[in-house]
Amino acid sequence: EMTTVSTEEEKQPTANCDNHQQSNNSNSKTSNDQQPSTSKAAQKLQLFRPLLNKELEDWIWQDNRQFLQDRNIFEHTYFNFMWQICGHIPQSLISETDVTCMAAKLSVSFFIETFIHAKEKPTMVPWVELLTKQFNASQEACEWFLSHMSQEPYWPVQVLIQCPNQMVRQMFQRLVIHVIQQLRASHAHLYLEVETDEDDKELIGQASCVTRFIGSLISLLEHGARANLRHLSEYFGLLCEFSRMGDEEAMYLLRIGVLKSLVDFYLGHKQTDSIDISSDNEDNSSEEALSVEKMRPASLDKMIALCASLVERSRGADFRLRLSPKDFSAIAGGKVILKKLESF
Repeated sequence: EMTTVSTEEEKQPTANCDNHQQSNNSNSKTSNDQQPSTSKAAQKLQLFRPLLNKELEDWIWQDNRQFLQDRNIFEHTYFNFMWQICGHIPQSLISETDVTCMAAKLSVSFFIETFIHAKEKPTMVPWVELLTKQFNASQEACEWFLSHMSQEPYWPVQVLIQCPNQMVRQMFQRLVIHVIQQLRASHAHLYLEVETDEDDKELIGQASCVTRFIGSLISLLEHGARANLRHLSEYFGLLCEFSRMGDEEAMYLLRIGVLKSLVDFYLGHKQTDSIDISSDNEDNSSEEALSVEKMRPASLDKMIALCASLVERSRGADFRLRLSPKDFSAIAGGKVILKKLESF
């Protein structure tokens, strides 16, 4: 009897497993029978679901990828890594070649293109101090910095003109002025050198990266600066500080006719070869200038100071103004600008 009971107990689980297997087989058959109907329903839904426009879909994917990239870049760990690479690693390298210039290039590129665009910038002061030390230690880095911006003015446009953060603009202005001062001893005698191009046209200031950079800055008056009038205080402040560094700087600005460019920008005139003082539209231009005066933001005060400084620096020993015909015509033809200059 004991043997019979144990045999039946051993058979019982086997019977249960067989029943479970049969139920699974029946369920799988049922699911297989339902798959065709389910796939057909999905196909019908796919037909009725509207498709995204290809351009819109690409834009969404690009925006998502950019978001993920920015999230990884604007992160404290990455910023600390760059601080170590730019500030500490170069000092620990044992190399026959000087890596200071390479480190300065990397530092200024990261600082301007990435760091200043972060929402929080608690370590801005240490970064500026690091850049200052690197520029002090390498004249090659200073020359590269100004030459790069004269050839491709992306940094001055983005930081000095378009950036809404005044603290960042002031930082960039001080950094550029510091670099120019570092190069002045070796470059000041090159500011007024004259070269000729392929068409035998005289070019002034092409022998130095300093004057090439200043010339590129002035050319921005005609390309987009007007759209950012409220942000131009540091832009004109930089030019004003440069003009007061010495006689070479002031003479360079006068030789390239910067006064006419500034007056035309201030009055909102279109660029012309000359301004006719005795034209019939003198009253209209005066009214236009007065309207510009009412709308003038405070950021242009530095521009007026720059004009006044250059006019005074142009006086000779006999106290007469020695301006080019175009500059003199621009100054004398603008009643509003004359009143402003008299106040200075």
